[in-house]
Amino acid sequence: GAVRVNAADGQTRRERLAGAATVAQTAGSIRASDCAGALELSNQNGEIVVERSGGPVTASALFGDCVVSQAAGALDLQCREGKTIVDGAGAGIIARNFGGDVRILALGGVHGPYDVRAENASVRLLLDPAADAALNVAAAAGEVHSVYPRQGTISKDRREFVGRLRDGTHEVRLEAVNGNVYLD
Repeated sequence: GAVRVNAADGQTRRERLAGAATVAQTAGSIRASDCAGALELSNQNGEIVVERSGGPVTASALFGDCVVSQAAGALDLQCREGKTIVDGAGAGIIARNFGGDVRILALGGVHGPYDVRAENASVRLLLDPAADAALNVAAAAGEVHSVYPRQGTISKDRREFVGRLRDGTHEVRLEAVNGNVYLD
């Protein structure tokens, strides 16, 4: 069955859960590993770390990092004043950051749509060159750096580029406002 935890502070750990889990924490750290079901995690003052999840992950962190590695399900991540780091996403990613960089390692390919936006921060995507992606990259009051071919427009305070890898099956949207986008 589903597990629900409300905690004031400290460290909350959820390991090897078969069902869904919801954790709401006021301060401290949330760590979830080897969970098969959906995870809904919220931390008002601290980090969220998810390792080897089988279901979708919804996470919201304030004043702490949001780190996800080896996730099979879709990711919906929000972070304010902390970094978002994703390594090994098996489905789509929605990430919204304010005041902290977003880093995504997609060396195993892109397995769903990416919709990533960072304000007062930068976005970096390390991508497998054999990935199947339609790239849409923009930076307002920042720069776009890419090792992949692209076409686009440059205006006074905005740069927008599009590109395609293989068939372009998965849409990858990356945007930075007052920051840069790096596509490696």
